[in-house]
Amino acid sequence: MGLRRLTNLHLGYGELTRIAKDAFKDLVSLEILNLSGNNLTTLPPSIFRYNGKLTSLKLQRNPWLCNCDLLPLAGFLSETSACTEGLCGTCRHPSAYHGMPISNLTRIENPPCAALMIGKKPRPSLNVSVGDSIRIPCPTLTPNYRTTTKKIEWKMPNGTSIEHGKYLVRITILGNGSLNFTKVTLKDKGYYTCSVFQAGNKIDTSTVFLNVTSQTNLLTSSYFATETMVSKP
Repeated sequence: MGLRRLTNLHLGYGELTRIAKDAFKDLVSLEILNLSGNNLTTLPPSIFRYNGKLTSLKLQRNPWLCNCDLLPLAGFLSETSACTEGLCGTCRHPSAYHGMPISNLTRIENPPCAALMIGKKPRPSLNVSVGDSIRIPCPTLTPNYRTTTKKIEWKMPNGTSIEHGKYLVRITILGNGSLNFTKVTLKDKGYYTCSVFQAGNKIDTSTVFLNVTSQTNLLTSSYFATETMVSKP
C-alpha cells in the first residue's frame, strides 16, 4: 500500500545501469521521478505506462544510446509535459546524434537498430616496426534481432578508402572491422579513420595514427641512448 501512495522518487546519481521493465508498476501515484546522473543507456518500452500522474521527469546526464530500441521512450517524451526541455536527456551515442534531444529520435526516418559496444576507444597512436604485422581496431556493433547489415569503411593516409569485403596488398579488413597489416612498410605511416554505417547512418568513427619505425633507426637510437663518451684527461 505504501508504494501505491508514493509521489516522489529520487534515484539520481546512483550509478544505475539498468531499470527493470516493471520497476514502477506499483507506483500509480508517482508524480516526481528523478533518474538523472546515472549510467543509463536505455529504458524498457512503456516503462511509464502505470504512471499516469507523472508531472516531473528528469533524465539528463545519462549516456543514452539513441537507437531504435529507444523509440518508445522518444515517443513518450515528445508527447508528455512531465519532462521539460533540458531535463529529458540527450543522446550520447551514436556520435552522429551526440547532443540531440532523445525526443528528436522520432523525426529520424531510419534510426540504427543495433547496440553500440561502448568501451574504450583505440589508442590515438600505435607504434610498429617495419616488417611487423598489426591490427588497428574499429568501433563495432553488436547486432540485435532487428539489426540490418552494417558497413565498415577505412580511410587511408593517402585519402583512398577501403570497404569491408575488399582488400589491398598486405591490408585487409577482418570480420570484426579491424584493419589488418601483414607486413608494415614505412609508407604505411599516417592517420587511419574507421567509420561504421548502419542503415545508411554513420554510427561511429575512430582515428588512429600509425607510427612506423625502421629497424635501423631503432638500433641507432638504442646505441646512442646507452653509450657514453668518456674523454681522456
